[in-house]
Amino acid sequence: MFEFGEDGVVKQSTKKGRVQGASVRGRLLCGTTPMKGVKVKIVDIDPRPDLDDLLGDVLTDDDGYFHVSGATREDTNIEVMIKVYHDCDDPLPCQRKVVWKVPPKYYNNGTFTEWFDVGTINMEMKFVGEERDCRH
Repeated sequence: MFEFGEDGVVKQSTKKGRVQGASVRGRLLCGTTPMKGVKVKIVDIDPRPDLDDLLGDVLTDDDGYFHVSGATREDTNIEVMIKVYHDCDDPLPCQRKVVWKVPPKYYNNGTFTEWFDVGTINMEMKFVGEERDCRH
């Protein structure tokens, strides 16, 4: 198992606990146009002072599709969120950041057997809790 150090360098994980993870897939559109190159992350949200764990990240393909999986070691149950960073219908600096919770029934023990499929989402919509993000 690997993790990112504070300096951004990947290192061997020293975390103890059981392996837990999730797999997410879907398609992002801006209106009727597929969103190519949109950053999609799945993270395990940890209470402070622990840092959140990046489980995986990808860019959407030419047709707006993404598939992302990842796992971490935790003693307690994980809480997985999907983070999407995009510029759909948005001329302002930085990017729109949308965060959605992955239902726990889609969590796994590091063996990816079932995808959480978010379906096709039109990112023109404004989402509850949406933020702007310049550093992701």
